[in-house]
Amino acid sequence: MSMMADKRSNGGRASKTSARTAQKPAHPGGPPAKPPIVGIGASAGGIKALQSLFEHLPDKLGLAYVVILHPAPEIRSELPSILSARTDMPVTTVEGPTSLEPDHVYVISPDRTLSIKDHQIASEPFDEPRGKRETVRRLAEELRLTQARLRTTREETEGANEELRAANEELQSINEEYRSTSEKLETSKEELQTVNNELKLKLEGVTFVGITERLRIEQALRESEERLRQEMRLVDLSHSPIFVWDFDGGVVQWNRGSEQLYGYPRNYVLGLRKNVLLKTEVPGSSFEALTEKLLKDGRWTGELVQTTRDGRRLTVESELELVAMGGRRLVMESTHDVTERKIWEKRQELMVAELSHRGKNTLAVVQSIATRSIRGAHSAEEFIERFEGRLMALSKAQRLLVDPWKGADVGAMVREQLEPYAVNTDRMRIEGDPINLPPDTATPLGLILHELATNATKYGAWSDAKGVVELSWRRLRHNGTPHIGLIWRERGGPKVKPPEHTGFGSQLIQHGAPNSNVDLEFNPNGLVCTIELQLPEETLNDLGGLTDSVQ
Repeated sequence: MSMMADKRSNGGRASKTSARTAQKPAHPGGPPAKPPIVGIGASAGGIKALQSLFEHLPDKLGLAYVVILHPAPEIRSELPSILSARTDMPVTTVEGPTSLEPDHVYVISPDRTLSIKDHQIASEPFDEPRGKRETVRRLAEELRLTQARLRTTREETEGANEELRAANEELQSINEEYRSTSEKLETSKEELQTVNNELKLKLEGVTFVGITERLRIEQALRESEERLRQEMRLVDLSHSPIFVWDFDGGVVQWNRGSEQLYGYPRNYVLGLRKNVLLKTEVPGSSFEALTEKLLKDGRWTGELVQTTRDGRRLTVESELELVAMGGRRLVMESTHDVTERKIWEKRQELMVAELSHRGKNTLAVVQSIATRSIRGAHSAEEFIERFEGRLMALSKAQRLLVDPWKGADVGAMVREQLEPYAVNTDRMRIEGDPINLPPDTATPLGLILHELATNATKYGAWSDAKGVVELSWRRLRHNGTPHIGLIWRERGGPKVKPPEHTGFGSQLIQHGAPNSNVDLEFNPNGLVCTIELQLPEETLNDLGGLTDSVQ
């Protein structure tokens, strides 16, 4: 059954008739558009909200609105006429199949079901009686409330369980402290019993002991106990790691020094096996072999590798002593951290090896320089001049290699080699990335720079009053391998032409550095020398952003 509603004035809006009977609309000129569907549901108390929504909702959004109200099924809905007063869009009560159109409002009666298929909307009466539906609704509401109460009860129960767990953990901690205290008292009791037995043996056969002698013995016993307590207190407060562990069990004593070195608090380690807690390793042996030797000799001294709470591996010099006390086999262990010392010892070994290697290489380079210089020299004076210059360049390169792990800085080496040749700094322009070169690369590069500077002074840019040398370098990478690329460029000097023959200096420039690629361009305006040197793999850590080639 269709329903028509008059749209009346409300809040200054013009009244017009919009509600109409749901009919399948005709769409001349082609099939109807399929607008997006907006479903809106509300209870009887939501009518004001619906009125406000449609009063402020634009009429031309291209949407189809389906509104379902949920009052009691027996109440007749006046929603179509109410909404018609709030919007200019057509408001339709849906009963038979109806095509959904954009900018239309479709209302479903409270006592009918809704179905939408292929943008066709329809409604049918409910199959079951309204009374049953109401009963089911009430049961569903009661079930929802019951579930909410159960959820609240479960949350309260979980909160109570969490408090019980916290209380239980606190009780366990108290029990652990009580157990530790009981063990200490038991040990003290056994020690006192031993002293009493010794006193008893000494006093056997004596029929009379003077009151003065007895008081003296009691005073000595008290003083002995006090000294023992003070010594144990000093051990506890000591910053040197000292701890006691049961040969057949876990840790029984853990002082402040142990807490500071290993990071574990005392109440955490008591009762735990020492070798498991610290992941003890015996270099060149095993912990089982250590305990066998300790059991046999009563003492053990050596290096151990132990792990701290934060995962650091420490090398410690450890001294262990096995003591039988009160029927137990206790091991007192004192340790000294030598991790830093071991690192420096290893670094010193590497430094000695590096110095030996560098010395051999330097001698080989000097021998090669002398041999090749004397071959290309035409006189003793020329040999001495060339040989001394090349030795000086080698010396400067070596002077920069102070630290065999740090290497030589390219910028510092360039300035060291070139500044003696340039008349002033305006005739030498240097720029490049900060790069450290290892000794095997820095030494030959220093010799190459010396040869280039010598040639520039004799024949190139620095032989003229206005000549300038520009040297630049940067980081490179070829197929994942680090390189350094340098460009030596001369300009403003005399006209350049290729040499008629190549001497040792040219050979040194082109072949003096291993794993290098050197290109010499004898341009009329000035020499251009491009050098690419391969660097060791570890240099990748120093080369931040790498480019692909020299431009």
